[in-house]
Amino acid sequence: MMTWARAPRPGVDAHAKPEGNATDLRYLEDAVAALVPIMAVCAGATRSSRPDVRALARDALSVQADRSAAMSAVLLGWGQPPKAPPPIAPPGALDGLGGEALDQLFVDRLTAHANASLIRSRAELVAGASRSTRSLAEHAIHADDRQLAVLHGLLLDPAQHRAAAPVVHDSMSRWSDDGGSWQMPSPVTAPSPRGR
Repeated sequence: MMTWARAPRPGVDAHAKPEGNATDLRYLEDAVAALVPIMAVCAGATRSSRPDVRALARDALSVQADRSAAMSAVLLGWGQPPKAPPPIAPPGALDGLGGEALDQLFVDRLTAHANASLIRSRAELVAGASRSTRSLAEHAIHADDRQLAVLHGLLLDPAQHRAAAPVVHDSMSRWSDDGGSWQMPSPVTAPSPRGR
C-alpha cells in the first residue's frame, strides 16, 4: 500500500493518512474535477421546456452533488483538499440556449460525462486499494448506468419509440397453416417482394 507524503494543512487533522494508493487519489481528484462542469450544465438544463429533461437534470444534479460531497470528504480526510478547475461551461454560457439546443447540449454533455465516469470508476475497481473509494466507484457505476438508460430514452424520438416497440399480433385469423408464419408482414420489417 502506498501512502502520500504531505505537509499538515491548517484545519485538517495532522494525523490523517490515506488508506489507499495513487490510483485512489487520482480517481477522486479527477472525479471531483469532472463534476464541476457537468453540474453547471445540469443546473442550466433545469429550465428546459421538456418536463422529462428538467426531471433528469434535477436528479442528475442531486446525484452529482452527493457524489462530489462524498468524494471531497474522503480527500479532506486524507489531507488532500479537492482540486477543481474552472468549469468548461460556466452557468452563464447556457443562458443564451433554449428549446432543442439546450436539451441537446444537456443530453450530449451528460452522456459524455456518464461514459467517462464509468471508465474512471471501472479503472478504480481494477487498480484502487481504498475500500471507501472503491465503494464510491461502485455507486458511481450504478448511478451512471441508470442515467445512461434514461438518456437513451431521451435520445429516441416518438417515431423511433413506436418502431422499437415489440409487435403484438392480436388476431389468430392471420395465422397461416404453413408452420407458423404470419400472413401479414410485421410493421417493424419491410415487406418482402412477392414471388421470391
